[in-house]
Parts: sequence; structure tokens; C-alpha cells
Amino acid sequence: MTKQDDSPADIEAEKAILGGLFLDNELFYEDAEELSAVDFSLPSHQSIFAAINDILSGESEATSADIITISSELRRRGEIDRIGGVSYLASLTEGMPRRPQLRGYVAIIKQKAKLRRLMKMGLDLHLKAKQGYADADELIENLGHEVVSFEADERSAAVSIASVIPTIQAAIMEGRNLSLDRTEMNLTWGIEALDERTKGAFFGELTVAAADSGGGKTQFVAQMALENALKGIPVVIFSIEMSKEKFAQRMYTLMSDILTANLMRDPRGMNLHTHVPELQRVSALLAKLPIWIDDTSPLQLTKFIARCKSYTRKHKVQLIIADYLQLFEVPGNESAQVKTIMYRCRDYIKPQKKQHMVLLSQFSKEQGLVRQKRRSKGDLYGGAVIHHAAQNVLIITAENPNKKEPGSDLEVEIMIDKQREGPRGKVMCRRHGTSLRYIPAPPESEKKPDEQPKRNAESKRKPKPAASSGGEEEEGSGTFYEDKG
Repeated sequence: MTKQDDSPADIEAEKAILGGLFLDNELFYEDAEELSAVDFSLPSHQSIFAAINDILSGESEATSADIITISSELRRRGEIDRIGGVSYLASLTEGMPRRPQLRGYVAIIKQKAKLRRLMKMGLDLHLKAKQGYADADELIENLGHEVVSFEADERSAAVSIASVIPTIQAAIMEGRNLSLDRTEMNLTWGIEALDERTKGAFFGELTVAAADSGGGKTQFVAQMALENALKGIPVVIFSIEMSKEKFAQRMYTLMSDILTANLMRDPRGMNLHTHVPELQRVSALLAKLPIWIDDTSPLQLTKFIARCKSYTRKHKVQLIIADYLQLFEVPGNESAQVKTIMYRCRDYIKPQKKQHMVLLSQFSKEQGLVRQKRRSKGDLYGGAVIHHAAQNVLIITAENPNKKEPGSDLEVEIMIDKQREGPRGKVMCRRHGTSLRYIPAPPESEKKPDEQPKRNAESKRKPKPAASSGGEEEEGSGTFYEDKG
């Protein structure tokens, strides 16, 4: 497999990339996804990479790209003999380390591909000028268009509005045909009141949910993951803070009326005839759900994005959850880290037509579980960047459990601080004292006297009108307020 002309190329770099992808498919998402078949100089390498690309992009029934699956795919396409047969495929991995670094090789062949393209542009210009194909001004104008296209790397983001109309119509008609009994359009938040206000979590969007330590943010996404999985929607959870066993354990109480959070933490009180059979029943149900948990820690951001793509291909996941964003390994100071995380995640999820991503976040300064001072995006690490990059920002605030009897329900406010496709405002609910499940808040008229909202010094002050929100609701009123801003 030698090159037949003197055009710029690096055959060894091309072989290294193909061989490396055979050894570790995840390198495709980390280092080689920006490549296209035409970046390779040899037709045989173009065919091999095209087969790898189709398999790892989910366009083929094969689940991995190795020598056997690629040879089968090339044989199906009638190209196996043209590339040199199975023996040539096997030779590509000879002398390769188990996990090679491909980024440098990718840069090399991208540069060679650009040089070949420049040569072709120059040759075409030479032939047209020599043959009198057009006048000089026309050739200059055409060359200008080609240079602009070249600088854009043939990846223009602009499309005709006509090309997106069918997608819009199909999505609207799909939504129209949903049962009116459903409170969510795409995915559920797992909390009925939140679904009713927002129409659920939409595909192609990035959500940041924040709460203080112990404020229930992990339980919030555990409930969201469970409720979607019960509907057959595949979910992947990146549990960077806690082990996969600890995260999965949180779902047991959500699935049972008798397995309490205390019993799951300290099983010594479990009854052999009631709790143990219930534990076995819930375990059998959970084992059937399409939930995957990745507890790799520390986790690099590039690895996270690569695994999102890999799990999407392998398991068709539609909901991606990461607990939590400040634990990603990203170079730079705190501000630069948050900015990199948010924009990389937004760029990944934005084109996804069947996926939603939820990132949990901490506040820049812990306040404790109190409701006297409402949290806002200004309390987040990199709050301005998060507010700009995410389509949805949810702030979860729970009342202080130290002021309640052990095992009592806690009143919770979920502030919709930002919602791209709808109004802002708050949703009131409760976190059940034993199961930790988010449940509907009782109407004001059904609250006990000691549960009635108390007006503190802050709430007594006359609300200051805000141009962007049009006003504020009373603290603890339980009324959902729509922000027209």
C-alpha cells in the first residue's frame, strides 16, 4: 500500500491512526472524530476509515470497530480485496502501544490534507488560466470563494431555512400526538409539579441544578433518572462524587414504601420477613432498568465527552447526568474551568435531537439548609457563565432539617432561575422524610398551623420591582410566578 504520486502525505501517521482505533475505539471520540475519510491520502485508508466511522457513529449494526468487524463491513461493501485483505488490516496494529496517543498524528494528516487541497486549487487555477476557461476577474472571484470555503474547513454551519422546516414540523406533530395526560414533552424531571410548569426536560438542552451540600441535588437527579428509566428511556449517570453502589442505593427508597433511607444506611433493623424480601424485589426491578452508572474519579472533561458519545452509540442513552461539574478535571483557574466545562457540554448537547444533559453544581460559598435567604445564580461557581451557557438553571432550596423532628418532611423550593423555552418562577414541593422522594406540596389550606409560612424581616419589606421579572412572589407562598423577562 504505497502512495502513487508525490502529493503531501504521511502514510505512517495514517497507519498509526487506523491501528490505534482498532486497539481502542474510544480514541475515535477523543482524538479522531474531527477526521473525515478524504483526509487520508490512500484510497485504501479512506475506505477503512469510512467503515470505522460508520460503525462508531452508529450507522452500522456492529457495536465495535475491530479487525473482524471492519473486514466484514469492507467485504459487504466489496472493498476488502482493494484495501489489501484482512492481512493488511492486521498489519496496522503491529508495533502499536496498547493505547497510543493519536492527537499528534491527527494534526499531521490534517495538515497534509490541507496541503493536498491547496495543490489541487492551484492546479485547477493553472489549467483554467492556460486553457482560457474564463477571464481573469472571474478566476479571481472563484478563487476567493474557494479560499473562504477552505478557511471554513468545509464545515459551514449556515443552512437554508427550508432544510430545517421538515424537522420542525415533524417535532411539532410528534408533540401534538402525545397524550394530554402526559405532563412532559420529551423527558420527565421526575417531579410532577415541575413537569407541569416546564413541560418537562427537552432534548438538545443543558440543565444545571444546584443546591447546598445535603440540599437534595443528588436525590433530585436519582429520582429523575429512575422515573425516565421506568418509561424505558436509557440513562447514564456520571457519579464522580460517590461510588456507583452508593448512587444506586439511593434508588431503593424511591422504589419502595418500606425500605427507608435509614434502613438502607443501617440495615441492622431490617426484618427478615418483610424488609429482606422487599430488598430482593426492588433489586430485581432495578436490575431490569436501562440505567448505566460510571463512577470514574477523577474524570477529565475530554474523557467525559468521549464517553457520552460512546454510551450514546452503545446504549442509545437519552438522559446524561453528571454529579457534579466542579469535579471534572480541567486545566486553568476556577473561572476558566467552569467556562470550559459549560461551553464544551453545551456544544456537545446542542445538536443532539434525542438527548438532554443535567449537570449538578455547588455554590461558591456554603450557606447551609436554610430558607431565610434564597439562593440565586449569583451564588454559583461561575454563575454568569452557567446562566449564559445552560438552557435551564434550577436552584433547589430546602428548609433546615434541624428545626424539624427526625423523619419529618422538608419543604423544598425549586426556583426555575432560567428556562429557555418558558417562564421563570418557583415550584413548591416536599422531600419525604423516610424515602427522600420529592412529593407534591400540600395546598396552603391543608397545612398545619405551625407549617404556615412565616414572614421574616426580608419578606416584610416591599418587593422591589425588577425590570426583568416584573416583581416577586411572597416567600413560601407556594404560588408559581411567571417571569415575562
